[in-house]
Amino acid sequence: MKQQPHHARTLYEVLKRSPHFASIGPQIAKLRTLHQHLSESIDPKLLRQCQVADFKDGILTLIVSSPALGHTFRFLGTELVDKLKTKTPWQTLKGIKTLTRASESQDAAPTNAAKPTKSFFSLSTKSAEHLQSIASTIQHPSLKNALLKLSSRAV
Repeated sequence: MKQQPHHARTLYEVLKRSPHFASIGPQIAKLRTLHQHLSESIDPKLLRQCQVADFKDGILTLIVSSPALGHTFRFLGTELVDKLKTKTPWQTLKGIKTLTRASESQDAAPTNAAKPTKSFFSLSTKSAEHLQSIASTIQHPSLKNALLKLSSRAV
């Protein structure tokens, strides 16, 4: 009886056998560890809306759920970098860069369906809710007030 070739049964086995994908497992483990270390230093409400994407050449790259959250991390930048640098994996941290994750609703919306607004700048109700949620976690008074003021521009 002929033996059938052994085929990989799990994604892990496929990745482990492929020279092109061999580095993915350790990279995922590294990002998971960095995300865990980040969770010890920031508010859980902020953490739920971001994910560690990379830590290279002293720059921590975070994928955030909204542009407003990206601005929040910019405001917290120096303070957060100083706080993180005191912990083990972050000694070489120089700065934080944010990338905004595109939402599925933005991708699915037709470009010509934008409704005209009265003001130059307006937000959706969902974006305003995100801003209010983020503002409730901010200790910095001027940033908190700026986010609340911005959230009042919902359409």
